Amino acid sequence: METADGEIIAVGNTDGASQGVYAMMLDVSGSFVNYWSGQTHVTLTLPITINSIAIMAGDLQSDGSIIIAGYLTSPDFIGENMVMLRLVPYVDLTSVNELTKESITVYPNPAERQFKIDLDDINNVKLISSQGQVVSTWEAQSAYELPHNLVPGVYMVHVETTNSFGVTRLMIK
Repeated sequence: METADGEIIAVGNTDGASQGVYAMMLDVSGSFVNYWSGQTHVTLTLPITINSIAIMAGDLQSDGSIIIAGYLTSPDFIGENMVMLRLVPYVDLTSVNELTKESITVYPNPAERQFKIDLDDINNVKLISSQGQVVSTWEAQSAYELPHNLVPGVYMVHVETTNSFGVTRLMIK
């Protein structure tokens, strides 16, 4: 797989079709990239007995995670079984500041059709339901239009800036 920056991500099996799965990333010059928990590659061992595992495909997601798909055989299951893994990129949280809910001003609150956020340097905003489902996502804008089919209730507004993130509540009428 190739990223938008020209980096190459490779996924496969460790030791042929045996017990593990690996993933690694190379930059455009062919050097390893520290992508997972500060490591240049990751090797996964699955918590079941495996006769064989074959990785058939990998896909880079828009959030930077990698989906790895294939199949395996195991004495714990009958026949071949599909396996799908999601690898999430390493994020150095020591360089990210958490915003307090007091520093994020969302108005009007309660909101009916749209809301605004009084905060500089916003990159993106997510509206999250009380069940944890992302209801809507926006790039930075002056006002955030609410979806028409939104059920009234309490929602979380997740705000990301260049160097920080925070969450606050928003009541929808």
